[in-house]
Amino acid sequence: MLSPSYLPDLVDGKLFSMFISIPISNLHGSHWLKVTKVSTTKESSSGLQLSAKLTAQDKAFAIAPGQVRPIKILLEYKNGKEQLTDDGICSDLRLVLKISTNKGPDQKIAINLRCRKRSESFLFTFLDHDASVQHGAAIIPLTSCSSGICPVLLTLHGTSRWKSMWF
Repeated sequence: MLSPSYLPDLVDGKLFSMFISIPISNLHGSHWLKVTKVSTTKESSSGLQLSAKLTAQDKAFAIAPGQVRPIKILLEYKNGKEQLTDDGICSDLRLVLKISTNKGPDQKIAINLRCRKRSESFLFTFLDHDASVQHGAAIIPLTSCSSGICPVLLTLHGTSRWKSMWF
């Protein structure tokens, strides 16, 4: 199991995006590895309670010997209800995920979700058209928009250059 290369942020103590991607290595030489379950093992001290589970597609996928494959994990509020932190203070959230497989003991990985104020830039994740977990960054406008509709600046990064467009 490898550390995720990016994680979504909390915005004002709330879950903004639900997906994380964790690369799983099958280091066995001849057996396929199947991730059977993902759960949280430790509650956060901030009062925010999240659960984690595999997406439906990842429950049915096996990892070949010697391969690495990212699994998609869905974060949700426990009991399906959004919760606010008790003190109203934005604080980072540490989650310990337990990953169960068909081979060997369960593995644990700690992840930290940063808490960002609404006025700060934040990272978010989303499912792309190919069902892979991708990430982006956003920030609210620095001034209010007189018409109530704010323009959007979209910046794309490709393999050869940056592109920016106003909408």
